[in-house]
Amino acid sequence: MVDFKYIENKYNVETIKFNGIEAWPILRIYLASKLILNKNRVTVNKGNIFSLLKSFFLGFYNLLIFKNGYLAFSDSGRRVLIDGVYYDRLVDPIAEKLKLLVFETPLFEHFPKSKTKTKYLSSSLPFFLLQEIISYFIILRIENESLIKTILFDANISIDYKKILKKVIAQSIVMGLIIRFKKIKGVFLVVSYTKEGIIIACKRNNIPVVELQHGVINEAHYAYNINKRYSDIFFPDYILTYGESEKKVFESNNNNFIKKENVFVVGNYLIDYYRKSKLNYSEFEQKTSNFKFTISITGQNAFDHILAPFIIDLSIILPYVGFIYIPRDKNYFIENNINLPPNIVFINTLNTYDVIRRSTMHCTITSTCGIEALCLGIPNIFINIDGWSKKYYAYLMDYPYNFFADTVNDFISIVNNKPIYDKFDVIKTYSHIIKDNYLQNLNNFINIMKQI
Repeated sequence: MVDFKYIENKYNVETIKFNGIEAWPILRIYLASKLILNKNRVTVNKGNIFSLLKSFFLGFYNLLIFKNGYLAFSDSGRRVLIDGVYYDRLVDPIAEKLKLLVFETPLFEHFPKSKTKTKYLSSSLPFFLLQEIISYFIILRIENESLIKTILFDANISIDYKKILKKVIAQSIVMGLIIRFKKIKGVFLVVSYTKEGIIIACKRNNIPVVELQHGVINEAHYAYNINKRYSDIFFPDYILTYGESEKKVFESNNNNFIKKENVFVVGNYLIDYYRKSKLNYSEFEQKTSNFKFTISITGQNAFDHILAPFIIDLSIILPYVGFIYIPRDKNYFIENNINLPPNIVFINTLNTYDVIRRSTMHCTITSTCGIEALCLGIPNIFINIDGWSKKYYAYLMDYPYNFFADTVNDFISIVNNKPIYDKFDVIKTYSHIIKDNYLQNLNNFINIMKQI
């Protein structure tokens, strides 16, 4: 496999332009996704198109009446069930402090409005539809297009780069209209690197853009490590991170993603919440009472096909261990009609973090939950299939309460010699990873935001 960093350093990628602006800061994300993870964007098919149609007009009234406030772009996958209400763990804390309209992408449908916390909520589907219509009429002028073809040939992959670039132009046009007619004061983004058109429009209109950390940010994440200097028109003005470790990623002189002084450490809303809330009897205790040991497993769409057989092998050898599988979106085991042993269970009434904090240990391949589990006081077993865990979390090998299993036998050995620990000791050890007092830290940033 061709190394992504090698490609960026070998070629003069900054010479590739479209309609007068640099193209590589946009294309690199899609190239890296294919090259590193062999991952494509989510697509619409016959199975989910009906759900999307039902979701189209959600909050359309809010879209019409809203103005003189802030926007946020998120998705339904960020919502967690807390006390019977679906709460967006990233944007709802902000929505309680600012007048905020949330454009939400359904994956693949929205939660019932009556059970959703957000006051001003609108489906992002009308935004996407208008974007697609405008994209169809875009005339694209690409400079040094031959270099794109050379890179794709050398990497032995294919991406529809023309469609991607047209989408960015169309996205910037739609966002420019919203800014003009809605008098937007600022924009919050979950995943900035798929919303370059939105950022371009904001930069052209002097609207501040804030990215909210949603997952792992480290030296291995291609989206947050920019080794060449490009126009800042593609990148957010500010980013709110969980802890000091992410901030250090942007302190390197070789990283041109964002200025280090524009990185604000605020912590994580849900971690703060579950550190303080009580453990009441739940479906978790009901389904795991017969097991001596419980391990929560956070699934990942990109890795579930290799994670699932690994877990099944473990469950057969370790019948006294309850494995609680937590799907990222769809449940891989159910989708593929896999027959399961009785000690692989699913918890339907608790969110990811509530399940993890009730477990004896947590395991994943590269999910951010590996960090969050530690900050909830739960040790990790990283399933290091094909070396993926160490690519993301090698630095944790020098810290306690983390174990890496390359094989099923490695995992079994860790379980049979399971560590004795105190939750508060684990939390204290990792206090630098997720900062305490999230709401206070967020409020401090919002006070700064209002003055911009």
